[in-house]
Amino acid sequence: MIVLSLFDGLSAGRLALERAGIEVENYYASEIDKYAVTVSKKNWPDIIQIGDVTQVSYKDGVLYTQFGSYQTEIDMVIGGSPCFVAGTQVQTISGFKSIENILVGDFVLTHTNTYKKVLKVGGDKSKPTISVKAQGMIPTETTANHPYYFKSKTDAGYTRPSWKKAGELLKGDYIAFPINSVEENPLQLTEQECLVLGRYIADGHTRKDYRKEDGRSDHRYWQLIISVGASKCDIFESKYLLKHSLHKHTESTMRAVFSSKRLVEIAEDYCGIGSSNKQFPQVLLNLPIKLLAKVLEGYSDGDGCFTKNGWQATTVSKLLALSLSQAIAKVHSRGISMTFCVRPKTTVIQGRVVNQQDTYLVRSYKTEKHFWHIDDGFIWYPVKSINATGANQDVFNIEVEQDNSYTANGFVVHNCQSFSVAGNGKGFDGSSGLFYEWLRILREVRPKYFLLENVCMKKEWENVITQEVGVAPIMINSALVSAQNRKRLYWTNIEGITQPQDKGILLKDILENFVFDKEPYYIVFNSNRPKNYKSDKSMCLVTSGGSKTKGVGICDDSGMWRKLTPVECERLQTLPDDYTKSVSNSQRYKMIGNGWTVDVIAHIFSFIKQEKQND
Repeated sequence: MIVLSLFDGLSAGRLALERAGIEVENYYASEIDKYAVTVSKKNWPDIIQIGDVTQVSYKDGVLYTQFGSYQTEIDMVIGGSPCFVAGTQVQTISGFKSIENILVGDFVLTHTNTYKKVLKVGGDKSKPTISVKAQGMIPTETTANHPYYFKSKTDAGYTRPSWKKAGELLKGDYIAFPINSVEENPLQLTEQECLVLGRYIADGHTRKDYRKEDGRSDHRYWQLIISVGASKCDIFESKYLLKHSLHKHTESTMRAVFSSKRLVEIAEDYCGIGSSNKQFPQVLLNLPIKLLAKVLEGYSDGDGCFTKNGWQATTVSKLLALSLSQAIAKVHSRGISMTFCVRPKTTVIQGRVVNQQDTYLVRSYKTEKHFWHIDDGFIWYPVKSINATGANQDVFNIEVEQDNSYTANGFVVHNCQSFSVAGNGKGFDGSSGLFYEWLRILREVRPKYFLLENVCMKKEWENVITQEVGVAPIMINSALVSAQNRKRLYWTNIEGITQPQDKGILLKDILENFVFDKEPYYIVFNSNRPKNYKSDKSMCLVTSGGSKTKGVGICDDSGMWRKLTPVECERLQTLPDDYTKSVSNSQRYKMIGNGWTVDVIAHIFSFIKQEKQND
């Protein structure tokens, strides 16, 4: 069997062919994610990597690719739903998410300053882009036809807000940055807890090791730790009143240790771990202004400083810079100035060469003369420049119910019409969607077999794919062959496929370290609000691993909670243990969530073998 796999990911298709007992002569894999390619090469050194799908074509028995051409027949074309990183941050009801992590069903902030459901996500490959720069804010790269929520200034005042394509924006037009109007406190945080959490976001960390005493090896040290300058201990002690201990760390630094499981869990699960991942999470941004002000105060104690012109802070985290601007907007009703600073890769501190990262500088000026203005729940920032980037890049879009809008790096934008259902009544068109790259190559190759996988979707979109490929899909739930509920549609011309036999695999059967005394609740945390399900099966994996704001985890009736390990996620997708071990855990979670349930694909492929035997 000679196979062409498009959007190959971690090469689950190659593994499925082996499990189905189908001999593979050559396997050509089109994939651009370097981490997925690393995993593929580690497990299958014989796979031929061919790069970008947009550079793949087939004519007169020759496969043309990014890395060369191959004289070959192709027996089968396979592919799934690809996911590509654009890097722009979208505001959801649970906080900022990169476009690669936006899922159908997420709720995103719209131009009505409310949250609406995402109906579809996708994108285009290698499109010309422009850079939209609002005064005082970091640039956003987008296509020229992507509409922004804007207004203009006239002699009579400002025009009413409306939509304008990015490429048609003019210097002096104003674009909209929403001010958070929610005031809720679901975690029942106190002012002192808010103060400590703000300080954690600035420069705190948590202890992550476990006790070594006999019988306590499963018990973690629940400690949130903050560094305090030795000369500032008196001020710290008079202000931070939650119970803590203070001990010497270096000649000039003391460490305040808050032994609180509650604080550690909130900090890690919501505020981020490590300086590049810190942020003001949505659960804090939604606090009443008085409490959010305490979070800001704690953050300022650690990282902020006052200047003659106002206040400023520096961070390596883009999420922190964006969410900090939201906190300032809500608490102080002020716009900010944000600058991205490119740093040398190394610098010398006290005679030592140390690595350093690029930074974001956030300033809040105290002057009443400013370039922004506030109106109708938005801060309106003036457009400073619109410039072509000179580069073709992968771009994204999201379709949102009713309002058809969302935010990109803080600013309100509209669905592109070429992607919206309103554009052509189908949800697809020939100019967008990587589905059409798959379809183009399928029609060029005309293989004996093909397989396309996608999520369950609106019937009208399903019908578009069915009409294009000429066969109706089969819906198979991965729960039949694994411990995971994962319903997917499979379009294939392999004949005679039946539903897999239920193997009866339960969640408890795949756990690495089942330490709970009682049968666990399975818990899914989605982007809307936490929901607890008592279930024998895992809910569908996503690309973000597990935490209390996203991904999946398990807990028992007592509330003891942990996220699923990478190996457990591999088992849910019926991958071998440590199949993805050659990359970081964050990349493992991402590619496993994006991948196929191998035993479902192997089941489908098994009917090829039966067909050959019948022949």
